[in-house]
Amino acid sequence: MATINLGSLKFNWTGAYNSSTSYAVDDVVSSGGNSYVCIQAHSNQAVGNATAYWNIMSSAGTNGTDGTDLTSTLTTQGDILYRDGSGLQRLAKGTAGQELRINSGATAPEWYTPVAGGNAPSFLAYMSGNQTGYGDNTWYDMPFDSKKWDTDNAVSTSPSDNYQFVVPSGKAGKYVFDGFIYWYSGGGGHSTSDTWYVKFRHKPSGGSYANYAEQLNRQEPDINSQGMTFNFGIDLAVGDAVNMQMLVDQNGSTANVAGASGSTLFTYWKGFKIG
Repeated sequence: MATINLGSLKFNWTGAYNSSTSYAVDDVVSSGGNSYVCIQAHSNQAVGNATAYWNIMSSAGTNGTDGTDLTSTLTTQGDILYRDGSGLQRLAKGTAGQELRINSGATAPEWYTPVAGGNAPSFLAYMSGNQTGYGDNTWYDMPFDSKKWDTDNAVSTSPSDNYQFVVPSGKAGKYVFDGFIYWYSGGGGHSTSDTWYVKFRHKPSGGSYANYAEQLNRQEPDINSQGMTFNFGIDLAVGDAVNMQMLVDQNGSTANVAGASGSTLFTYWKGFKIG
């Protein structure tokens, strides 16, 4: 019975092809990025795709299209490789502080620079002192005449500007506004029909003010002072303006609004961009 050496049942890698080397069947060589297996013992027989001495075992890929060599696509340290509709593409590295996201068409990655300052623009404006003698059933601009902060100098503390906030250039988006108003009067005897209103108004860039939302708060009987919170959300374009107004319905009597006392802000509003 014939004896078979199982250890010889394998390919024998011999490295790069050398014309002066004698090759045996199943020897494997490399040449030009391809690999070839010997099918007939010989020496000095050049490699080829299909000859009497060699068969091709594997072929080199084409640079930049099948992943075997990407040096022609990725050229700079930090480059990112992605595929578009036609093939592999290079996204050059971004700059310091940029973040990676998918573009608006959801077709490819891109770099973008986050908005500095988190939720900027943002502000907090307040009444610096008590305001008295507000007439019954009359709308008044809320007199927020002082500021704690205003990141983009976008909110006015002047009555000639309606104490308004105006969206700065490049800062369009979704905004949230909230605050607190503290009313008081000189005596009790209020009716449960006494009502305080807060109105949030919106003025498109180049347009006129219109009511956007309104909140109300009923006065508790025989209470001389009472507070009211308010909050609104709105999508704003560059140049749009918003402001707050108030109205008191006290059956003909006047009302007062409490301003700041030291570090305590009784009547204020604040706003910031959220998206």
